[in-house]
Amino acid sequence: MDRRSREVRLRELPSPACSAAAVEISAGRPEEALVRLEQGRGVLLAQALRLRGRHPELDAAAPELAGRFERVCAELIEERGTAPQRAALNAEFASLLTEIRRLEGFERFHRPLDWERLRTVAAHGPVVVLNIAELRCDALLLRADADGGTGVDVLPLAGITRTEVGRRSAGFHAAVAALSSAAGLAEADTHQRTMDDTLEWLWEHIAGPVLTRLGLDRPVGAEGGEWPRLWWCPTGPLALLPLHAARCPSDGSHVQDRVVSSYTPTLGALLHARDRAAPSGRPPALVAVGVPAPPPGADGAALPPLPAVYDELAAVAGLAVGQSRLLGADATPEAVLAALRDAPCAHLACHGSYDPEDPSAGGLLLHGGELTVHDLTTERLDQAEFAYLSACHTAAPGTALVDEVITLASAFQLCGYRHVIGSLWTLKDAITPALARDTYGALGAARSTAGSAHALHRAVQRLRTERRYAGPLFWASMIHIGP
Repeated sequence: MDRRSREVRLRELPSPACSAAAVEISAGRPEEALVRLEQGRGVLLAQALRLRGRHPELDAAAPELAGRFERVCAELIEERGTAPQRAALNAEFASLLTEIRRLEGFERFHRPLDWERLRTVAAHGPVVVLNIAELRCDALLLRADADGGTGVDVLPLAGITRTEVGRRSAGFHAAVAALSSAAGLAEADTHQRTMDDTLEWLWEHIAGPVLTRLGLDRPVGAEGGEWPRLWWCPTGPLALLPLHAARCPSDGSHVQDRVVSSYTPTLGALLHARDRAAPSGRPPALVAVGVPAPPPGADGAALPPLPAVYDELAAVAGLAVGQSRLLGADATPEAVLAALRDAPCAHLACHGSYDPEDPSAGGLLLHGGELTVHDLTTERLDQAEFAYLSACHTAAPGTALVDEVITLASAFQLCGYRHVIGSLWTLKDAITPALARDTYGALGAARSTAGSAHALHRAVQRLRTERRYAGPLFWASMIHIGP
């Protein structure tokens, strides 16, 4: 069964993962709740990540068997051939797994993640899994203790329901869409109030209690100090809201003023990104892609030009690595995909397409066509490290299959990029050069993309000092995904 067919099947059988986790939490088994969430959310992502894993221990123990397993995984990723051929390939894959698991020490090879593996996810800072279910809503806080172990602290999110989260999410994005279009300006005050109310509601019911429990409830302040990291893993319709932008009603500050936030679609995705070593063996390189004057969309409608693309690509030069550029008519889907296969870092500045009812149909609008989510899911880019997706909605999950977290950003992470920067909604063309300049300036100063979360955070903080861009509509769209 190919990916598209599996998506159809998942639509027919909505994920019970959040409900199962809620039952485990009620029974006093939060660790088991996390296991249930990993088993039932991001199913397509988990399956695809397992195919892309590297197994040096298997290479050492049984090189011939490892070679056969690697070949089958590569063919399954490509999703080529007829249905009977794919069925035969899946049968060979299952047979190889059985053979590998007979080896001493490989009994759990390619098994779903258990608690012993999941507990390592908080080694670099707290991770907050937000389970939004019909039965109950909870924050599961994973953090390392003084002895190096990891515990799960259950924080009930009293006073909210999955239905309300869905309503708030829909209202927030309707307001953002209206404020991002000329048609919505007539009722701008109403839409702005909806945004503000939602961000304060997020603080009061979710982000504020979480930060207080973690001891991160005070702004770092202009005088500096070490910024703590925090990873968010929201479920259900909460995945559509910007937790890092939640606002404290008493002083007007945001989560952004207390922690450097990153997001992860699942705990398994975060562990996979951390397990992948940074590319080595050749000098780093970056491909910069820009489409300032896009051709008409698939429906024939003209798309607005993006004049800031030129300044944005000039800002990318702040990362002192070898760079190539695909601009305008040179930035075809085929050329861009070929360049991605050869460059560990990528910056893409163009329009994005997004269908909340069919998130896999999303793509980057390039010259002569789209680079789609599906195109990326059939790739395996072993040298990939960092991708900056400067296009609209690249990190926005769909309202359909929301717990599969299908986005362009997750597709880039799936095909190999450890760090991805993407957007939750429409980007204002005017701010993209400044964000790129300050992000790449910080990365260039550090001579590494490992600090991309801190670099984006610093760039956003600087953008907020400009009064015209101080509102979350401008600065809160861009997020970091990865370790």
